[in-house]
Amino acid sequence: MHENKFSSYIENSKAYSDYIILKHKILLIPVPIIKIAMGENLKIFEIGFQDKHKDFSGYIQLNENSLYINENMSLENKRFTIAKHLGHYLMHKNQIKNLSKNENYYGDIQDSQMSIEANIFAANILVPTTTLKLKLSQYKSRECPQKTIA
Repeated sequence: MHENKFSSYIENSKAYSDYIILKHKILLIPVPIIKIAMGENLKIFEIGFQDKHKDFSGYIQLNENSLYINENMSLENKRFTIAKHLGHYLMHKNQIKNLSKNENYYGDIQDSQMSIEANIFAANILVPTTTLKLKLSQYKSRECPQKTIA
């Protein structure tokens, strides 16, 4: 039987994000993604992208352990970009080095396995399953009027 590739992407990404969640003892939402990235030795800079790169969300410069994110994005997009590129940094460092001679990786690879894995990693780390389950059970245990939840 042919293995579902997407399920392997999920398992790999979830394993990495679960490890980071445990390592950094993440219990709160919103997750302190900048602190986590810095704890993984990744420096973060906001810059304005020019010309053909102006629509990029960010890129990693591995030789400097640096992530450059687009300063023109919303806070939510910046947080997701940091989480996604942290996933690339942790899971795909060797592949990224092979993509470019100058060790820059631009975040425009949309349909690749690496991009799917990094997106899943970002979603899992920004909304940890265990924290979400805890918050949902706390919320459900309260007596709230229907209009509050709707």
